[in-house]
Amino acid sequence: MKLFKLNKEKRKKNVFLFILRTLATRFVGGFLRGLILGLVVVLLVVVLSQGLILPYIPTVLNICNVTK
Repeated sequence: MKLFKLNKEKRKKNVFLFILRTLATRFVGGFLRGLILGLVVVLLVVVLSQGLILPYIPTVLNICNVTK
C-alpha cells in the first residue's frame, strides 16, 4: 500500500510538472511568434512609409511587361 501511495504522489508531481512545462513552452513560443510578427509588421510599415520599395515597383512591372 505504501509503494502504491508513493507512485501516486510521483504521478501527481509528474503530471504537474508536465502541465507546467507545456504552459511555459506555449507561452514562450507564442510570445516569440508575436514578437517576430510585430517586428515584421513594423519593418514593413517603416519601409513603405519611407518609400524605399515604391520606386522599384514600376521598374519590376516594366521588366515583366517587356518579357511578355
